Amino acid sequence: MQYFRKNLEYYDDKPIHFGYLMGLPLTRFHFVHGDNFLTQDTTSRITAPRTVGFRMGFVVNAYLNEHWDIRTTPTVALYDRVLEYEYAGGTKRKELREATWFEIPLLLKYKSQRRKNSRMYMIGGITLGLETNVRRRLQQGSDRLNAKSVDLSI
Repeated sequence: MQYFRKNLEYYDDKPIHFGYLMGLPLTRFHFVHGDNFLTQDTTSRITAPRTVGFRMGFVVNAYLNEHWDIRTTPTVALYDRVLEYEYAGGTKRKELREATWFEIPLLLKYKSQRRKNSRMYMIGGITLGLETNVRRRLQQGSDRLNAKSVDLSI
């Protein structure tokens, strides 16, 4: 049997690995119209175009066993989200919401058996997001957009 040299052969022997991440996520608002939107509102159309954000954080990966790792990637994310309003008379208006989020995921990583220098893996988990630059909630009927400042995703 011939020996095949593996790249970073003893990488899996370390119990914890650290790293960093940077990303450019696409974001947009997800909104739902109220029951009286068509009958009582002067707005004829509302859209939420996608915008590009910026994320930066670090990675902590802990070895559990040959096939499982637990990982977290705490990040700070800067998002600009826009709503575009069109009114019946042809008037248009944009509303921008700038947000800074702190996101803390808890992930499980399943790794297949290593074959030479390759292996397949899957990652899944839960993420808690907290908006850090929140002003006090505005009153009902205010002209500014109110949005939730906590997000939980799977």
